[in-house]
Amino acid sequence: MGTPVRLLKWNNGWLMVQTPDRYIGWVDSDAVADMTLDDYLEWKSSERIFYTGKTGDIYGDAEKKKVISDVVAGCILRTSGISGKDYNVILPDGRIGFIPKASAMSLDDLAPEKLLTPENLISCAESFTGIPYLWGGTSVKGFDCSGFVKTVYYLSGIILARDASLQFRHGSETDTVNIPGSLNPGDLLFFGSVREGRPRATHVAMYTGDTEFIHASGMVRINSLDPARTNFSRYRRDTFIGVRRIIGTKYGEGIKPVAGHPWYK
Repeated sequence: MGTPVRLLKWNNGWLMVQTPDRYIGWVDSDAVADMTLDDYLEWKSSERIFYTGKTGDIYGDAEKKKVISDVVAGCILRTSGISGKDYNVILPDGRIGFIPKASAMSLDDLAPEKLLTPENLISCAESFTGIPYLWGGTSVKGFDCSGFVKTVYYLSGIILARDASLQFRHGSETDTVNIPGSLNPGDLLFFGSVREGRPRATHVAMYTGDTEFIHASGMVRINSLDPARTNFSRYRRDTFIGVRRIIGTKYGEGIKPVAGHPWYK
């Protein structure tokens, strides 16, 4: 919720849209609130909050007796102010609601300079342990592999490319000969195959340290690169093709701050 999209095509109730990471796909038209240019510019200049809780409810009344929507980590909502311990929020379709202030932050405070640390990334990623794999999933309701690492980084203020194959194109290349010693927590590990001398990424995970990595494979789980560990994954070791480091890499195509993205600001 609160992701701006560019409308490209309509076909029998489905919309072809482009998302802020430049990805193109189809979505049910009922899931999108159409905006005029003036509406959109007003939204961009409005005060907005970023939901930081894992999951929660938006209530239609201050007494919290009526739920009008669920909300998940990363949703962005306009706010018209604060009532006691709640934000007054405005949903994209215009409905008014309330969410606990403790479960959100100002979008202006979503600063990678403060949030993008190995500790934050690992804590966030591990909080999703056990969430089931869902192809195309990019929320706590279900993840695919690239959607998982994309969401973890998004909650620290960074927009990554959508698919593992695209994520593999961005970030700083890192030594793969001396792993795991050359790895830093937060590095993205890529798996796949090599064809005609070219690596092709089909899976991505995030390194957490001490030979272990977390990824969405069946569900969000932790595996190890160390054959002596009980959570060692021989398949992942045998299909490992490379590393990309996001922390410390300059912003550019495939790595952009949410709050500085022109579609949001």
